[in-house]
Amino acid sequence: MSSLIDYFVIFSKGGRILWQTCQEKSATIPIEYFVKDVLVQEKGNVSVYEYKQYAVKWVFHNEFELVFAAVFQKIFQLFYLDKLLEVVKQLFIEAFKNNLPAINTYNYQFDEKFTQILNELEVAQKMKKMQEPSVPRKFENTSKGKEIISREDKKKKKKKNQNQNQNQNQNVNQNQNQIVNVNNSENNQINRDVTLENQIQLPSQLTKKGPKKPAPFSKSKIVKENSTTTTKRKEGRDWGGKISAAEAAKLDRSKPNQGENFQEKTVVTDKFNLDLEVLSDSDDEIEEEQNIQISSNSNNSNNSNNKITNNAFLSSQTTTKTATTGFFGKWFGVLTDRILTREDLAPILSEFKEHLKAKNVASEIAEKLCESVCVNLEGKKLGSFKLIKTEVRKALELSIERILTPKRSIDVLSDIEAQKKSGKQEPFTIVFCGVNGVGKSTNLAKICYWLKENGLKVLIVACDTFRSGAIEQLKVHSKRLQVPLFEKGYGRDAAIIAANGIQHGKELGVDVILIDTAGRMQDNEPLMRSLAKLVRVNTPNLILFIGEALVGNDGIDQLVKFNKALADLSELAEPRLIDGIILTKFDTIDDKVGAALSMVYISGSPIVFLGTGQHYTDLKRMNPAAVVESLLK
Repeated sequence: MSSLIDYFVIFSKGGRILWQTCQEKSATIPIEYFVKDVLVQEKGNVSVYEYKQYAVKWVFHNEFELVFAAVFQKIFQLFYLDKLLEVVKQLFIEAFKNNLPAINTYNYQFDEKFTQILNELEVAQKMKKMQEPSVPRKFENTSKGKEIISREDKKKKKKKNQNQNQNQNQNVNQNQNQIVNVNNSENNQINRDVTLENQIQLPSQLTKKGPKKPAPFSKSKIVKENSTTTTKRKEGRDWGGKISAAEAAKLDRSKPNQGENFQEKTVVTDKFNLDLEVLSDSDDEIEEEQNIQISSNSNNSNNSNNKITNNAFLSSQTTTKTATTGFFGKWFGVLTDRILTREDLAPILSEFKEHLKAKNVASEIAEKLCESVCVNLEGKKLGSFKLIKTEVRKALELSIERILTPKRSIDVLSDIEAQKKSGKQEPFTIVFCGVNGVGKSTNLAKICYWLKENGLKVLIVACDTFRSGAIEQLKVHSKRLQVPLFEKGYGRDAAIIAANGIQHGKELGVDVILIDTAGRMQDNEPLMRSLAKLVRVNTPNLILFIGEALVGNDGIDQLVKFNKALADLSELAEPRLIDGIILTKFDTIDDKVGAALSMVYISGSPIVFLGTGQHYTDLKRMNPAAVVESLLK
């Protein structure tokens, strides 16, 4: 097989490989990490998984618990890959449906059909590229161009709104001025006419006596004649409750009106009848998909191949479902098997998502977890007398317990014994890191007490040279626990103090060295650089992050940025990251244990210990089943 896909594999979620085809041996390695990081950690909501130069894309078949995965170089853009996965899934299930679920003895012969499908799709992509003219992208189509254009559009829109407001204000002022000017001009004209009339009449009245002459034409009379108003008669108020006989007759519906024939009309509403079969696609869309051909070649063999692929893809897309309503419809849904759809799962998962947020699970993690459960349940067959909510709850419980169960077990006592038996004359070193005020020194003292109770010699190294009082605090714990303390004061390089402390521990012949570091916020680059240097120089056996059980979204930010700082500032090809988590103040949160789930989900590191109080004995191991019960109750 010579193609852009380096490895294609079909396997069950239990880990049994049913069929595979490999072009590059190194391409099988990403599948191992894909299973650990995606399937085991319940991160099925992501679309593509990347490992070094490779990328993995996959689909699930939840009815038979199968995974179809393709590995390819991530620099290539394989536009046909989604269609390939769907067609292969459809044809494989159709061909071997009677032999599923998978058994050890059956040999799945699928090479020829897979090669045929892959060749068709690759030829179709090549033909599509040949037909499309290669035109360079315009500046406005680039991300930078779109950003500049959107910025300019916002400026133009803002300026346009300002101009419109100014124009409106100017128009209002002009209208007001025009109204005032018109009123003033009319009043002035009337006053001039009255004055002129009086001036004309005054001499004649003084010199002549007799009947008065009619006054000359004046605009004031016209104004007075036009200003006559008609008085409107006040109507009686209707307080309701009393209607006339005519109105009562109109409202009477007990007798049909004469001359009006009433006929019962039967309205056909096939489209909106919920008891009828509803197709997922319209007839036009089906005809359009049937007319599409993958290859433009006119050979009979290619045409027949295209029909196989198109029909398989079409049958995988055009699914039907029957919706029933009413009392018998509800019982029909309970009594018969049915396939779960995303529409069935969405409202229930929405309720669980809000419930998880209320339990202090970070909103991003709650959304991703519910989406992963939806992906795992979609297409699964629900048995008789089973409720969807019950199935969703079971899947969610299984997912959370699987996330909280560590990928690699951290047994501190076993690791210490293994190092002692290996013959290395070096103590087992543990570094404690975290933000300010989460209880690093207190939990270091608890672990020191626990190790001493198990018969191990312990040395404490004070590398918190930043916070005043940090060394004095460790001196108190050292005196109470009767454990030696190595310190060099404040303001010195923590990496050098740790190196000197490890050397001092070798001379004393101790089994374990506990290194305390300064509390630092995840955004403090100088202190994060100092921590990365301490880890790089001294290469500790275990790096533990101390976090609070009270935090929600902030806990994710802390873990992500601590790991990022250790990776970016370490100057190593394979940098050391956080190995485990100690969750403090666990006794103060009642059943809001969501921080445990958030931190493990985002980092993949297990929770080693839980701090449950202020005494040396208040240190517990986490029980995943108990956390699941607290989260979902």
